[in-house]
Amino acid sequence: MVGRNDACPCGSGLKYKKCCGKTNIVNLSDVVDGELERIMEGFANEGLGPRTYGEMDVRVRKWMSELRSIFEPELIEAIAMDSYYYLEHSELWTSFVEKQITKQRRQQVIDVLTDWKHPFLLLGEVTGVQGDRLVVRDSLSKEDFTLPGGGLNSVIGEWLFGIVLLDPREGERGLIGTSGIVFIPKSRSSLVEQLVGKMKAKDVDYLDLYTSFDHVESLFSFTPFQSRIMHMAAQYMDQHSHDKEMVEKLLSAFLLEHGVKAKKPEAVAAGAIQVAYDFGLVGPVYSTMKDLATYFDVSSATVAKYRDQIGDFLVEAASTNNKD
Repeated sequence: MVGRNDACPCGSGLKYKKCCGKTNIVNLSDVVDGELERIMEGFANEGLGPRTYGEMDVRVRKWMSELRSIFEPELIEAIAMDSYYYLEHSELWTSFVEKQITKQRRQQVIDVLTDWKHPFLLLGEVTGVQGDRLVVRDSLSKEDFTLPGGGLNSVIGEWLFGIVLLDPREGERGLIGTSGIVFIPKSRSSLVEQLVGKMKAKDVDYLDLYTSFDHVESLFSFTPFQSRIMHMAAQYMDQHSHDKEMVEKLLSAFLLEHGVKAKKPEAVAAGAIQVAYDFGLVGPVYSTMKDLATYFDVSSATVAKYRDQIGDFLVEAASTNNKD
């Protein structure tokens, strides 16, 4: 047990009573995570000037024009901005992080920031799952990394594409992803080969990389949140030996046409599966609505909410097709 006059275990150099003990914070990882989150959020205000914002505004508008038929607007904005200051003008991010390192007393924060100094673009194949992490093999360097996202066995064999940062909190060779990570399905190996070739170029054209997705099916219009809905539904179907094709088609059409505002992707996945049961799209029935709610750790009322939304969409779509 740490005494009040002992050195604080967080590494600040202060006595425990004047540091973590003062606010009754006993979980060091929470302290470190909170400080790193504050630093990440502060980059927009402290690391970018008016001129940079002006350049990024022009960039975002150009990328919107080029990619609007491929990705959703919020994803386009994320990849346009992230690739600007993490890759093309990495000195902006590196300089900011180095300044933050000089202000830190906690060694754990310094260790993370040191690894954060060198973001890179990852095209990696998901080769396995270790607990709550995905194991990903970089298609260029052939190095293995881990990222948060375990439990999604259905994505093994698929690829992840996006900007990542090394992060010792995620273990040895652990990574965290930025907001622009996208999944590439197993069937698109030709796209992966095309991306690898372009990424090996001396001067990488990042916009050109993303326009390579132009002929890829609509999955790539999904936001990371929507992709997680798709993968959770697919995982459930696999575990219950259902044919997942009908549910994937239903969810794809619903998400692309209507979008969804939900706190938990699990709720939407559960609602779609319940619709598939109700309309006889899959069978035999293995789970009640209560079972689905328990499996996805949401309430039955929440499952019913998204069942109704997706069910109404299916009925409307069927009615429109009959009229045609």
